[in-house]
Parts: sequence; C-alpha cells; structure tokens
Amino acid sequence: MEIYDVVKKLIGEREMEIYDVVKKLIGEIDPVGETNLDEKRFDNLRAMAALIGRLLSDMDDVFYQNKDRQEYSMKRASVFVNKFFDEIGIEKIAVYERCVEVKENENDD
Repeated sequence: MEIYDVVKKLIGEREMEIYDVVKKLIGEIDPVGETNLDEKRFDNLRAMAALIGRLLSDMDDVFYQNKDRQEYSMKRASVFVNKFFDEIGIEKIAVYERCVEVKENENDD
C-alpha cells in the first residue's frame, strides 16, 4: 500500500475538507490567457507554493528531529516522512542542507 493510500485511509473526508478550505483561501491558480486575471492567479500560485514550502519544511523538521530517536512514536513519524518524501521525489538531505545554509547566512548578518 502506497503512502497516499495510507494517508487517504487515515484522514478520509478530512483531507478533502482541508484541501477545499486551502483552495478557497488561496483562490484559482490556473491561467486563462487574460492578463489581469492571470496576474492575480499567478499571485495565488506563488502563495500556494509558499504554503507548500512551509509545510514540507515542517515535515522535514519532523524527520530530522526524530530520525535517530528510539521511542516508537517518534521514530514512526520520521519513517513516515521519509517514505512520503521518497514517494514524491524529495531528497531529505538536499532540503536539510538548504535549510542549514539559509540559517547560517541569517547568522552572518
């Protein structure tokens, strides 16, 4: 069973409720070929990307904070994120290294 199937089974209709709320808050993202409308939709697309980036960063934090833990519940969370990232093609080390690089640059200021 793939991770998407597990997530869908676990949260079922709640997933659609969250998705619908986020879509409604952000707005349409598909361009339609009309300059003014497409400008707004591009802003919506950027907002969606920013949200997804923050959510993935939160998940990345769960992975790194718990990957070496011995407690079952903490290790399970890390394993779940690891499998999820693998399935969607995200390399955890690359994400982690970028985050560390950004934090180091912030400390240099």
